[in-house]
Amino acid sequence: MLLGARLAAAGPPVRCPLRTLPGACRCPSPLSAKSVPRRSAKPSAGRLSGAATAGTAAAPATVRKSFSAAAFAARPPSATAVFARLFSSSTRLAAAAEEDPRNAERAVEEADVVIVGAGPSGLAAAIRLKQLAEAEGKELRVFVIEKAGEVGAHILSGAVVEPRALIELIPDWKEKGAPLNTPAVNDEFHILTESLAIPLPHIFHPPEMNNEGNYIISLSNFVRWLGEQAEEAGVEVYPGIAGAEVLYNEDGSVRGVATNDVGIGKDGKPKPNYERGMEIRGKIVLFAEGCHGSLTKTLVKKYNLREGRSHQTYGIGIKEVWEIKPEKFRSGTAIHSVGSPMDMHTWGGSFVYHFDQNLVSIGYVTGLDYWNTYLNPYKEFQR
Repeated sequence: MLLGARLAAAGPPVRCPLRTLPGACRCPSPLSAKSVPRRSAKPSAGRLSGAATAGTAAAPATVRKSFSAAAFAARPPSATAVFARLFSSSTRLAAAAEEDPRNAERAVEEADVVIVGAGPSGLAAAIRLKQLAEAEGKELRVFVIEKAGEVGAHILSGAVVEPRALIELIPDWKEKGAPLNTPAVNDEFHILTESLAIPLPHIFHPPEMNNEGNYIISLSNFVRWLGEQAEEAGVEVYPGIAGAEVLYNEDGSVRGVATNDVGIGKDGKPKPNYERGMEIRGKIVLFAEGCHGSLTKTLVKKYNLREGRSHQTYGIGIKEVWEIKPEKFRSGTAIHSVGSPMDMHTWGGSFVYHFDQNLVSIGYVTGLDYWNTYLNPYKEFQR
């Protein structure tokens, strides 16, 4: 009788009354406009709309899905929320549980291919997939998410780039304005002591240090340009969205990724601007997070991908860009060195790249397996 009385008293599911008042309801609107930072570059046709709802199938590429806030509001409450309201010993606690926006279902976005990470490899893969689909006359939705607020913002390395792969991917890269402006014309390799820099004859240079035909570039600027090429090819690139967890199918295969919630206070509770993350599902999911990606590490552990393989080795890199006097600037010069201040037990080295208008990129790399616990890579760099 008690159960029947509670069921009768509960009545039909109650929907938030404020939804009828524009702007009054604070229930989460999945992937609102303010939750997706815009790039400074021109927007692509595939940008997400201002509001989103859960979907289960990808729309044709010619007609992008339009998300309806009204349809999202009409969704019935979850079974968990209904039972919490019916069987809680406290009406107040049950109401609080039901209204907690963290209990809301995630909106769902479908794509053919989802790529996590908008670095050189992730963007190159996205561009190539669109090229192959276009060659076969097929529609392919490629979705790239990037945790940085702008594509290229987390790419810090100075770099000497071999253009062979770029020529294969984008043959007309020069006409499209790729920022490869400084060809490498001079290689130097030095062994350093406390007081001397001993040049190594070119014939003894390691093969990978032969940079003839390569370019000295800002990798951040190059990745930013590569992101623009991806968008022009029809790839949907969304910066400012970090993957929070990997989603799996019942058979253990990867279904997609869930993005992070935004608007969480220091106390772990939702703030007024809280918005629920969303699920991004793909038939194929590529992880291009870099050498130490958080989602990649969970996959390595789950599928035991490191078994029988060597462990990764890590180094810490420090880089600064200096403006030097014009008489000291040698455009296209790449200098590498080993030796001091490193000890015999620590691997690493330094580089100096003369790349643009009296600017040089100076870097120092220290292997993180150094045995001297008092070693400070930054102080060594200053020496």
